[in-house]
Amino acid sequence: MIKCPRCNLKDVHKFGKDPKTAKQKYRCVFCHRQFKLGDGKALNYGKCNPKCPYCNRAMSLYKKRRYYVRYRCKPCKHKLNVYTIPEYTLDYTKEEKNNKLNFKRMRYSKEIILNCLKLFFEYGLSTRQISKIIKEQYNVKVSCVTVYQWTKKFSFMFKQHVDRFKPRVSKTWSIDETVIKIRGKKHYLYAVLCQRTRFAIGWYFSHSRSTDGAIKALKEANQRVGFKPNRLLSDRHPLYDELSKFKPKLFKKHVKVEKFSSRLNNNKLERFFGTIKNRCKRARGFKSFKSVTCFLTLFFVYYNYFRPHMGLNNMTPSEVAGIKPILPESRWTSVFSF
Repeated sequence: MIKCPRCNLKDVHKFGKDPKTAKQKYRCVFCHRQFKLGDGKALNYGKCNPKCPYCNRAMSLYKKRRYYVRYRCKPCKHKLNVYTIPEYTLDYTKEEKNNKLNFKRMRYSKEIILNCLKLFFEYGLSTRQISKIIKEQYNVKVSCVTVYQWTKKFSFMFKQHVDRFKPRVSKTWSIDETVIKIRGKKHYLYAVLCQRTRFAIGWYFSHSRSTDGAIKALKEANQRVGFKPNRLLSDRHPLYDELSKFKPKLFKKHVKVEKFSSRLNNNKLERFFGTIKNRCKRARGFKSFKSVTCFLTLFFVYYNYFRPHMGLNNMTPSEVAGIKPILPESRWTSVFSF
């Protein structure tokens, strides 16, 4: 079957022969393209393009934009937008290969390291206070800088351990963003939280405030649990207006919260951001993008698997989500067996 290489239509007729090669030429009835068999790279162009919903003919590429590709039907002039999810990777995943993934060849014992991480995240102590406590308990001198380096070095080890569990969360999620400063410059953290279990499913740390961060956080959440939410709650910020165009791919229904006192609200996610802000204040600010992402990686593990909630009957979000308790009696030292 002979098709036009431009619009991929079959309505063509013979248009003489090429004087140089003596090959038969053809002419498209609609776009008036003159061609020979084998001309151009667009002979199979219409196979991956959508069909027109009115005349059922292959549509041609018309425009490319940031979040969508526009096609146009040549015969009936109908236009169709196909929205695409941009592919992004977290910046800190490149550093995962350089991080420590076990306790081998360490100067200090595993018990001392895990106790330092417990004091840092669970009790919110400063690194200097942790150094003093370790000196009193174990009679071992640990530098305050060493304690802070452990929070970055072992963050992906914890993440690698908990990624094996798949939480059973509800199909009503909340999404929002908050500001975290690095050297006085604003950066934005996007997080997705389950309304029933308060399990932080996905997150993304971005340099700017845009829809890209929300899309990436949602996509990571979908991959984590293996399904799409029925309802996605968000505030009325304009950056979430673009999310409605990805409705069939990332979620089913988008609900914009009207008031804090309404039945559907983002209060639990706002409280979660308050917990992060309280811990960031204790850290006295951050100096690099990598330090924030390492801190957040371990903080999300602590929040989901280690921190009990009064609203959940003193259970952790992972326990409510059906994951077997991995923190007996709030002891971090019993979690890993490396």
